[in-house]
Amino acid sequence: GRQLDEATLPLVSSKGVIRREAAFVIRPYTPPQRYHFELQAGDGASLSLGEAQVTHTAQAPDVDKIPHSLQARVGDTIRLWGYRLSGVKRGQPPLAHPGDTLTLDLYWEAETPVAQSYHVFTHLLGTAYNPATQGPLWAQDDQSPLDGDYPTDRWLPGIPLEDHYVLHIAPDAPQGDYQLPVGMHTLESGERLPVSGD
Repeated sequence: GRQLDEATLPLVSSKGVIRREAAFVIRPYTPPQRYHFELQAGDGASLSLGEAQVTHTAQAPDVDKIPHSLQARVGDTIRLWGYRLSGVKRGQPPLAHPGDTLTLDLYWEAETPVAQSYHVFTHLLGTAYNPATQGPLWAQDDQSPLDGDYPTDRWLPGIPLEDHYVLHIAPDAPQGDYQLPVGMHTLESGERLPVSGD
């Protein structure tokens, strides 16, 4: 079976018996199916310990139905399939007003395992200076994917996911053109991952 996320606790000994506990966390996009538990020794020998059925996990989105598809990569292993933007009026470009709330759905996929937990940023940038943010930032929602429930270093490769962000436009945002850049960075250093493609 597929190896699930696990954390081991220290060995506990009582009357010559050694006990070791392992906790298995079921992540949002773990495929719903039957899994088996297996204990492996250093010499490669293994012992089957039983099975469990995983149900009611999130269904992976259909990438062919994403409203705005992209061919973008973030870092070496993460693909951005596209996005859906709600809360704007249709047109070219889309129209929003001061005080409006925008909902941005991002569709990601890890092509191979991601070694680190990255933070996603979504910023609404204008050309005018915003005294509250001391720059051109007029709305933002920065977080770990799925409100922290599905960090990038736990993503299952090859399974797309839908990630939600909410941006509240400042009520005093001036009229003008705005951009909505998104990306990923490390929390420790703030270093942004390179983006290629669209």
